[in-house]
Amino acid sequence: MSAVRTSLFHLYQLVAIYLPGAAVIPVSILMLMVGPIPAVIAFLTLTGIVVVGFVFRSRVALKLGLAPDSE
Repeated sequence: MSAVRTSLFHLYQLVAIYLPGAAVIPVSILMLMVGPIPAVIAFLTLTGIVVVGFVFRSRVALKLGLAPDSE
């Protein structure tokens, strides 16, 4: 069962970290289309999503029992 939990934790990490990162290219294209002020707003929003993902990733994983060291 430990291997399953470890696999789920790694899957959760991929979603929490790399999915917001995958949004960088579409947001960059949007920045070129709309101008500097909306570009700054979009950049700060994306940065906030990534920071929140890093901060709460381990807490949520521990609560769900998905962290490898939670046993």
